[in-house]
Amino acid sequence: MLRMKISLAIVMLTAALATSQMSCQSGPTGGQAADSLAAGGTPELPAVDWRSKLATLSTLLGQSAPAQLQPLADLALQPALVVEAGQVEQAYALRDQLLEVEGFAQGLTDKAYELEQTELERLDQELGQLGLAGIYVEGMLVDLGKKLFLAQQLEQLCAKDFALCQRFWTAYHAGMGSEYPFADMSEHIRALKLAEQLRAEFPESDCQLDEAYDQMLSTFVDFHKQIDASGEVSWLHSGIYTDFWPNLSDLDNYQGLAEQLPESLPGRLVAQVLADPSVIRVDAEGTFARCHAVVVDQAADYMEAERKRMEYLRQGKAVAHVVVGQDGQGQEQALCVYRVYDAPDKAQATARAIVADFPQARVVALAPDGSILD
Repeated sequence: MLRMKISLAIVMLTAALATSQMSCQSGPTGGQAADSLAAGGTPELPAVDWRSKLATLSTLLGQSAPAQLQPLADLALQPALVVEAGQVEQAYALRDQLLEVEGFAQGLTDKAYELEQTELERLDQELGQLGLAGIYVEGMLVDLGKKLFLAQQLEQLCAKDFALCQRFWTAYHAGMGSEYPFADMSEHIRALKLAEQLRAEFPESDCQLDEAYDQMLSTFVDFHKQIDASGEVSWLHSGIYTDFWPNLSDLDNYQGLAEQLPESLPGRLVAQVLADPSVIRVDAEGTFARCHAVVVDQAADYMEAERKRMEYLRQGKAVAHVVVGQDGQGQEQALCVYRVYDAPDKAQATARAIVADFPQARVVALAPDGSILD
């Protein structure tokens, strides 16, 4: 059962991690940086015995250490010898290449299941020295992300936009993992603040963060207010999912984003949803008989509906959810849902209020399994 839960959490991380690991950093790409520096731009450093310094990692890798690890360790583990911006850029490029090595992250996470807690903590420290962030679910290592390293050299030697880009990815990956990934979204608020700063100060930057930005934007807008039979209020991620695991969130996440980034697109959209949030009432078992969705668009599948929803979000229109269900003929529909309410009159009122932006808005009733009732 534990592995089933962990697998579900990994699925939730997969798209976000793929986004970041395929993105280039500000400045030269991984291959460009390594090639240009190898051609003779920076001092050659003495080889470091990384296996003795990173003993836990060495044991897990055995003889299958990727080629990028030695030159990365030469830079990362000898910070006093890193005196030029090109060396820092090379180190970050090598780190990014390492993450892209097929089977590297998966191999480590598979073997990490066998580690005792103290060994896992040592591994985490060793990974951090190489700019790798461990991503954990229920205390188990499930993937790798990016983390600041050579931090003093990064700030003192490198271009500001390059440093901002690395800080962005650090915050982005720090916000991943956990048994309840939406409970504390403060790191992703920090990542969005860094993204807004980077876009404002360096609009021509090569830092490719758009997909990660959109992923966070989509996540922050997709939440609802849930009221149980006793009247207690909870805040959950996503449209009609009422299970606390893994959807439990906190109102502070959304208020914090709206307050800290009031002029940004994420801040404005979240403020709109907070002013009129989706509301679901559940019984003592945590289920509802039906809820009422304001549908503004639909598609053949979830991915296409999410693409349409993102277009609305980019336009400043707070379409909060995508809900996939079956109509009366058993046909699957993926609905772009503006809001979900516990009463039909609230839904009808909202549909009328947004007619200027969404003349096609309509109200449908949904069952807990997503069935479209009428």
